[in-house]
Amino acid sequence: MGLITEIGGIVGNAIVMLKSHAELKSIVGDRIYNNVPQDTVYPYIKATSGSIAVLGDKSEQVFSQILSFNCWSEHHGDKECFEIMDYINCILTNKTIISGQDVSTICLNIESIDTFIEQNGNIHHSVLKMKHIFS
Repeated sequence: MGLITEIGGIVGNAIVMLKSHAELKSIVGDRIYNNVPQDTVYPYIKATSGSIAVLGDKSEQVFSQILSFNCWSEHHGDKECFEIMDYINCILTNKTIISGQDVSTICLNIESIDTFIEQNGNIHHSVLKMKHIFS
């Protein structure tokens, strides 16, 4: 497997780790996606990855990537979104989410947290961004 293929598996690996956590599963069930199905029931999580930057000297092969975890809640609002984000943080911070022949996690930490109320006023949406450093 090549470098790009391994990097492409990062979000999937994070989703598997999140789905295996009992407390998080008690809130969202198996509703943790990269591609959210139409008419998905709240609450749920959408995990995505952003662009990848090369850090330092290109010969070192150290990379930075932002992973975004979007949480949506309808009935329990911000409280539920923050509880979900807290679980995500506890499950993934400084864990190895990729380890292969070509790449391995160095660290994974919170980059930012944002929360919104959608236009209809009923849906709460929070975003946890985590910086993933790997080589």
